[in-house]
Amino acid sequence: MQSILCLILFIIFLSISLLHVWWAIFGIDDVTKLAPQLPGRPTHPPVYMTLLVALGLFAIAVFYLWKADMVSIELGSFFTNYLGWIISGIFLLRAIGDFNYVGLFSKKRNTKFDKLDRKYYSPLSLFIGVVGVLIEVLF
Repeated sequence: MQSILCLILFIIFLSISLLHVWWAIFGIDDVTKLAPQLPGRPTHPPVYMTLLVALGLFAIAVFYLWKADMVSIELGSFFTNYLGWIISGIFLLRAIGDFNYVGLFSKKRNTKFDKLDRKYYSPLSLFIGVVGVLIEVLF
């Protein structure tokens, strides 16, 4: 069961990572669908930042392959004991949001981002967080 849950998270994180690489290479047509538009924030993230996010997501994908015992990587005790909890916590917090622009409890409604956030981004974050907690608690 642990392997199946880890593989699900691996596929999710690998897919999101590849999507970020795609965006870095080919660009983003309408960034207002992908991030809340905050005052003073650039409308398009720099390519290097998009690739950095892709790298981080790929590292998380590999972490879940490691949790499923499908790759052999020597990790320190911090990673083996806490990284799964940290990842789960980050995504649970992302699902809850900042109570303003992002998350299930955001106040800024009827924007392109908010509609997609409520329908896809926040539920996916909640799913990732819950599955991550299940992996840590049950196994």
